[in-house]
Amino acid sequence: MDKTRQDAAGEADPRREIYAWPASVAVPGPRGVRRRNSSAGASAADRLAITLNEDDDTASQQTSRTRALTGDETGEDEDFYDEDDDGGVHMPSRTVFGSNATLANSFAARDDATQWSSDRCWEQVKVNQYDGEIPSQRSLHIAVGYHQSMYIFGGYNGRHRVNALHRFDFLSATWHAMDTAGGEPPSPRDRHTGVVVEDALLIFGGYDGMVRCNDIHAFDLRHNSWVPVELTSKVVPSARHSHAACSLGDKMYVTCGYDGSYRNDLYEFTLASMSDEGENTMLRRRTGESDLEDETEENNTALAPYGSAASTVAANEPCVRGQWRKIMAKGRFPQARYRATCCVHADAQSSPKIVLFGGHNGLVHLQCTHVFDIVSETWSTVRTVGAVPLPRDSHCAVMYEDNMLVFGGSCGQPLNDFSCLSMRTLEWRPVGGDSWTPSARFCASAVLHDRSFYIFGGYDSTERLRDIHRFKFAASVYSVERSTILEDFSESVGDDFLSDMVFVLGGTYIPAHRIFCTRCTNILASTPAESAVEEAGSESSPMECWQDGANGESQAKASSAPERDGSGRYVIRVRENVKLDIFRSFLRYLYTDKVQLVDAEMALEMYTIAEEYQVERLQKICLNFISITLTVQNAANVFQASDLHKIRKLRDRTLKFILHNFDAVSKTKAFEEMGRINVELVFEVLRNRGDEGRETTPEDAFSEDFIRMSTADQLSFVSGSAVSSPRDSTMGGGTSAAGREDGSFAVHSAAVEGQENHGAAEPLVASYYERARQWIPVSVIDDGVSPGKRSLHAMTVYKDTILLFGGYNGRERVNDFYQFSLKTHKWEIVPVLEGSSPPPSPRDRHTIMQLGHCLWVFGGYDGQVRVNELHSFDLQRKQWSIINKDLSAPTARHSHSGCAVPSRKCLYIFGGYDGSYLNDLHEFDVMDYTWRCVKTNGTPPTPRYRATLVCMGHHLVCAMGHDGYRHLNDLHSFNLRTNTWAMLRLSGPAPAPRDSHTACTLGSNHMIIFGGSSGSSLNCMHRLRFSKDEGVWSRVTCNGMLPSPRFCHSSVLIGKTMYTYGGYDGSNRLEDWIEFSFGENRVSQVPRSAIVSDLASLVDNPKCSDVSFLVEGRRIAAHRIVCVRCDYFKAMFAREGGFRESRQQEITILDVRYDTFYTLLRYLYTDRQDVPLEMAMDLFIAADRFGIERLKNICENGMLSSLDMENVSELFAAADLHHAAGLHSECLRFIVQNFDIVSKTRGFEEMGRSNIDLIFTILKNR
Repeated sequence: MDKTRQDAAGEADPRREIYAWPASVAVPGPRGVRRRNSSAGASAADRLAITLNEDDDTASQQTSRTRALTGDETGEDEDFYDEDDDGGVHMPSRTVFGSNATLANSFAARDDATQWSSDRCWEQVKVNQYDGEIPSQRSLHIAVGYHQSMYIFGGYNGRHRVNALHRFDFLSATWHAMDTAGGEPPSPRDRHTGVVVEDALLIFGGYDGMVRCNDIHAFDLRHNSWVPVELTSKVVPSARHSHAACSLGDKMYVTCGYDGSYRNDLYEFTLASMSDEGENTMLRRRTGESDLEDETEENNTALAPYGSAASTVAANEPCVRGQWRKIMAKGRFPQARYRATCCVHADAQSSPKIVLFGGHNGLVHLQCTHVFDIVSETWSTVRTVGAVPLPRDSHCAVMYEDNMLVFGGSCGQPLNDFSCLSMRTLEWRPVGGDSWTPSARFCASAVLHDRSFYIFGGYDSTERLRDIHRFKFAASVYSVERSTILEDFSESVGDDFLSDMVFVLGGTYIPAHRIFCTRCTNILASTPAESAVEEAGSESSPMECWQDGANGESQAKASSAPERDGSGRYVIRVRENVKLDIFRSFLRYLYTDKVQLVDAEMALEMYTIAEEYQVERLQKICLNFISITLTVQNAANVFQASDLHKIRKLRDRTLKFILHNFDAVSKTKAFEEMGRINVELVFEVLRNRGDEGRETTPEDAFSEDFIRMSTADQLSFVSGSAVSSPRDSTMGGGTSAAGREDGSFAVHSAAVEGQENHGAAEPLVASYYERARQWIPVSVIDDGVSPGKRSLHAMTVYKDTILLFGGYNGRERVNDFYQFSLKTHKWEIVPVLEGSSPPPSPRDRHTIMQLGHCLWVFGGYDGQVRVNELHSFDLQRKQWSIINKDLSAPTARHSHSGCAVPSRKCLYIFGGYDGSYLNDLHEFDVMDYTWRCVKTNGTPPTPRYRATLVCMGHHLVCAMGHDGYRHLNDLHSFNLRTNTWAMLRLSGPAPAPRDSHTACTLGSNHMIIFGGSSGSSLNCMHRLRFSKDEGVWSRVTCNGMLPSPRFCHSSVLIGKTMYTYGGYDGSNRLEDWIEFSFGENRVSQVPRSAIVSDLASLVDNPKCSDVSFLVEGRRIAAHRIVCVRCDYFKAMFAREGGFRESRQQEITILDVRYDTFYTLLRYLYTDRQDVPLEMAMDLFIAADRFGIERLKNICENGMLSSLDMENVSELFAAADLHHAAGLHSECLRFIVQNFDIVSKTRGFEEMGRSNIDLIFTILKNR
């Protein structure tokens, strides 16, 4: 029987819930449980249908059956790894096993005493990238906390199991590889357990890729050494993996797991007492006598068949002594299971207890909670209340005061919910924070430190992770040619033209320019910093810089007067042993922040110069280059050079590489030469032999992959090709713009090509790329203005401003109109000037689109009726107007889709709901203000609403939605040239069916979807690569935390950054303002290039200035070498040109406003410029006068975006006068199309009086 849901304001919504969960059943989702609201008044606007995907459910059940039949042995096959094999979804039930009356009494149930701070929240830990060695991505590892550190051991990195031990220092946020620790570590493994007992880290069991293990190992945390464990008992748990362990005092408890069968036995391991022998009692010496005790309990026990410590400890070898005991427990045992968690709860009011939660029994995921009383050795099943978490396995759990905290895991899909069980009241409750959470994951690990819950790594069903998160309990129309600024400056390297200093290397003089060289601290200290236009008598003495050959330290020697050459240029002498070509490359770096490294030897020499002159960024680039270009052939040379120059980190890394590849490296000629020059290095390598069989370090693995690349690929990879910033369209109408370095936006100007790295060689360490794609809050200057909580609103972009209109705030529909400036980072209410028509009525589920200088609002629901009004807001005049309806206008509707197509000057509306679900397509021409119902060919999408529509090239792409019966995930394209619909042929991992999501275009052929509802709210992001009638899906992985799942939100994409506001998460409306960058950073974390910001700071700065401009009586300090990027100034300053300005220190500029010239000059320094509309024409004229074509194009684009009836005549005349062909043709087309209106304006008359030929040109083209 069809069901009808009710809108929050009373409108019937006819979506039919064919597959609906029972009202009492919890629904799985990325953040946990959302209960069905059976109230007749539930909001159709925000509470969407909860549907079940039958195919997914069938697949889940089949997975469960497969697991039950195979006993999970498939999970131990390297070719079929089982991390994502998590069985079927077992829905939460209220069934209780056994009684907990005794337990409740012992816990003395009362209100939870734990103090929860109001500012508690998730945050990603910012790891120090410059020191230490970050572990590789992994899952199925262990983590423990000890003092101010977190230790992780083992796990699976996607290729093989590992046995590396790493330590994370909480205070310095630095990782340290413990590969110098003494002793023999455990074999590589995963699914093991690790706990801290006194001062020892105990590792037990796991799976090594071949067999299950039951060996036990100890790491002395005080002395950083692995020590063997000597067992004093015959009883040892069966070899197993995926078990649970916890510790109390000198004991470790191990339960459950899989040893060929699922287990529920319980073992106790007691570490030998440390109270009798002082500090070192944990380290005992094996004397050879047998200490094995007789044991009569043999049930479910076995002598260790693998890695038995009792049989391997040699005489007089340091060891840890301990014994196993199988606990013969009483009471109601938990079901046999694996991948559960256990924690110890101990307080003064009751006996200590082990709390067991979750897991998988081979058939279903579990959610029951069991408690083991350690004193009475009795199991009981507890009756918990509250928001019980979903059944799960592979989660994290720790005990915090009187609360057990549970995060993530798998219920058939990865989870990222965070729950707390009070051991006082036995009540579950979600742990709330702000809207940010780590990404969903399982097989992660967690520790508790300083009132904070930390998680590391895990698996999100797509890739393994290595992020750390903490929960703190206390609180353009025409294209613009690419920037050539770096090429321009590069041409000045070693050029005598306008040089004001010179480096002397041997007998060679290298001209240079102080404006670039003084970016280096040492050179800055060696040259006078005051303006060259001042009197010579006020100049300070420069310094000579050289390197002392004995100790390699930079020295500075003062001279009584600046050393100058015959031309009066400052002289800096370079140490003799520097190669000329290397030093030229160093200078080129100072001019461009780019360096072309050819091989490791060159990088080493460049490093020594960068170190001498204290250029830290270049040092990091060189070290990273060397790290990834280590080969068998050059390893010995690099090792020798790093030893000579005392580059410790590189030396250690190279030594590891040589040890790992010893057989090959030792046969090279370079190795022989190293031995003849410094035999001690060979001896050091030989002394460290024996570690060559250890696990390959991430750097080693990367080097091997790099070696297998072709030479061309290597050079391309390490040199880092520049990345341009394409003009990307937004869902609101294709506003074009370019990204700025600070994350804001330069309107109608192109960003400096490769500004992120300027093409510098910033190679990677440890992996090829680690995507820096990360959700972060948008930086906002709070002055009390904000849209507040809302959903069902709409956003678009105009220039550097994001516009937001309407929506539902939980109480009423609104028609407030906000703008967010990416320049000022402030929210403001959009001003509306007098004479404006009334704004659109309050509404939600409408569309807004931006085209030209107008914002267009269509349709929606106002709380009483659906509407089909079309409103226009002039973004320049700040006035609303309503477009008169005609018979061909779309029917009144809401939840439709819309987009603007600038190339056709049209708006398009698709589908929605007008009492029936629709699939019609309408076109509105913004030039003649007419609607047209498009007659289409082909097969259109099925009727639907809450879909999305975007424009990619000459296609409209309709994605997903709801047809009244079910959520959809099909995609259809509409060819604007042929008016033909076609269903896309899709490949790749498709997103779940959904509606109420957002879609934005990235570049020319990619679409990004985010969030939506598939029955529960979503926060996943997917990318579609579109080509004709085909599409390829891929999942967008995120670094760091995720925003809360949501639907009915709004998103826009500017450049490579997507901005999202608000929405509904199934319980609350949101007001978070977040952004996600699709750019990529390198793992090396080399600091970003600062050359543009450095140069921008020198505009009107007397530092190293050698010329000044006088404009409207105001002086602007400048630098000739930068100004000559403009041909006008290049000719002016050329000595052979004979212009008097070449000899003047001050040049007067006439017929240009001060602000305009300053803006032009700043452009020469940065190749960037925001073009205010009011200055665009003046700047265009100035750029034409001085011959700066690229700036002309930027201004042209700015004016094209603002064409209207009043200014088009003036712009047409200016375009003709200044030979702007693109602007000329576009203005002509606009005037011809709107001749009847434009011809009646004052601007048209003034144009005709000044140039009648323009009128004739217009008339000829009518």
